[in-house]
Amino acid sequence: MKQLRTLLICTTGLLMLAACNVVIVFNPVATPVTASTSDSPVANATLASGDTMFFKVTISASVAGSGNVLYYELDAGRDKQDDSAGVLELRVLDNGGLAVASSNSNSFFGPGISVAAASSGLTSSGISSQRKCLGACVIESSFAGTRFLRVHNASAGSVSFDLFAYSFGLQDTGEPANDSSATATALTGFDKGAIETLGDQDYYRATKSGTLSFNSSSAIALRVELVADGTKLAPGSSTTVSAGEILRVFASDGRAGSPSASFYTLDIQ
Repeated sequence: MKQLRTLLICTTGLLMLAACNVVIVFNPVATPVTASTSDSPVANATLASGDTMFFKVTISASVAGSGNVLYYELDAGRDKQDDSAGVLELRVLDNGGLAVASSNSNSFFGPGISVAAASSGLTSSGISSQRKCLGACVIESSFAGTRFLRVHNASAGSVSFDLFAYSFGLQDTGEPANDSSATATALTGFDKGAIETLGDQDYYRATKSGTLSFNSSSAIALRVELVADGTKLAPGSSTTVSAGEILRVFASDGRAGSPSASFYTLDIQ
């Protein structure tokens, strides 16, 4: 009888749990900000060493419609100078608290919560005219809605910072048309591009036979692939290609960056 009573109690408890709809709401204490169409700070704050704070970004339909992408960007020190890597960490979260992307430098951002130390800025003079971020930065395709931003001070001291959240246009002029092989950009000689958003890949069609040269000084692991046979080239490499051949440029480490940080060139001679 005692065993039967215990079984009945346990069964009743399970039925009660099954009847409950458990909803976990992600609602951290967050400073509300509104995304803009200009790259002016939407907020500023100071974080002690090891501290974390959240911002809730509202993105209106008009702001989302004014550019192809949204920039979330930090400027440690509020000095409009390149930040040292690893000072501030930026994490972009959806309404459920899941991490969309993370960054701790202006060199790249990656999916989820993965961040890694990276050198601050790039040295190639060939990318100086490309748009760059000042510090930790994430770029995603424009949409109307909300995002949560988690800012963490990973440095040993207190840090003041500016926060930017704004819409902007893709700087790769081939976008978004060259996102598939069917609409690949005609590569007649020299061309350039950038991997500005996570999962971005750029397709090109060689219009002549010759030697293809691929170059980039990005901290992102950019590669160009000859789609027909799967041959992959790292920056600084070259190979022969035939007219009509399809090429794909992508990030083998799954990262992306601002145009300055993800810039590459292709050239057929």
